[in-house]
Amino acid sequence: MHYAYGGFNYPAADYVFVYDEDDENVLSERKEESIRDDDDKLKQSANCPFSNKTPTIITPKEETKIAYNNVGTTASRKGNTARARAIMTQLGYTEDDMDIIGEDDIYNFQGVANPHKVANIQYEERVLDIGCGLGCDSFLAVAYACSDKGREGNYAEAAEKDNGGGMVVGIDLSVKEIQHVKTRAAKRGYDRNQVIFLEGDAEKLNLAFEKENFPPSPSSDEKQKSSSYLNFFDV
Repeated sequence: MHYAYGGFNYPAADYVFVYDEDDENVLSERKEESIRDDDDKLKQSANCPFSNKTPTIITPKEETKIAYNNVGTTASRKGNTARARAIMTQLGYTEDDMDIIGEDDIYNFQGVANPHKVANIQYEERVLDIGCGLGCDSFLAVAYACSDKGREGNYAEAAEKDNGGGMVVGIDLSVKEIQHVKTRAAKRGYDRNQVIFLEGDAEKLNLAFEKENFPPSPSSDEKQKSSSYLNFFDV
C-alpha cells in the first residue's frame, strides 16, 4: 500500500495483518496506476499463477463468509493459548479479562483491537457485537453487562451465570462460527436472557432478528422508557 500510494498522512489502523497463502507464486509489484489502466493484461500476465484459469466472480462478502466458515469448522481444535494471551496483552486486555474468557475459548481470539477499552460496558447495559466471530469479546461483555460483580474485582463470579442484568447479542456472517459459539455459550452455562448469537448480515440486522424470532416485543411502557430498545432494530 505504501508502494502504490506513497504512504498515508492519517493511518486508519493500529495493526494490519497481511496473510499470504501462496508462497510458491509471487506476483511482481506494479504501481496502482498500471494495475488500474492495464487490468485485462494483468489477468493474462505470465506472472499470475491463475492466468490459465477461468476466473470465478465472487463478492468480497461471499469470500469473507467462505473464509470464516472454514475457520469455524476447526474452532473446536485446541489452539495456542499462550500466543493468544500475548497478542491480547499487546492490545490492552487485562489478565482478568483473559481469565473471564477462559482457556476453552481464548485460543479462538480473532480481534485486531480491544473494543472494551472504549466501550466500558456497565451492568444492565444491552450490547450488540457486530462481527462477533467465535465469541471472545461477547463472553467478556456478558461478564460485565449481565453481572454486577464484573466491575468489583470478583472476576471468577463475574464469569459465572447470572440471571440478572443486561444482555449481549452477537451477530456474524459465518454460519459455522455461529454454530460453534452457540455451543460454547451453552457449555458456559449462559441462557437466552444473557446472550444470543445470530447468523446474519450486519447490513441487514432486522432479517437476522426476525429469523430467530428475537427479541419479544416490549410492552408499551418499555417502549416509552427505552428509545435504545427501538434503535436496536435500526442500527
